[in-house]
Amino acid sequence: MQVLPETKPIYYRWENILKQRYYQIHLGQDMLQHWVLTKVWGGIGKSSGRIVHVAYPSYSEAILALKDILIIREKRGYLLVIG
Repeated sequence: MQVLPETKPIYYRWENILKQRYYQIHLGQDMLQHWVLTKVWGGIGKSSGRIVHVAYPSYSEAILALKDILIIREKRGYLLVIG
């Protein structure tokens, strides 16, 4: 499978040191070529957390959802550590 440059996988991770929390997202394709946004969050250094997979019909729709997440993370005091 060849991934076009404008539709490359994306990975971001944010941390809120004061709250000892993390939030990360990965945008990639599944085996059926659907774009899936995987969201993972939890406590830093903890084994528990949550994971959610959301499929989008197109790369552009997934990017719009990702942009909303970028804004929310910043408003909630998270700092981007990978991305």
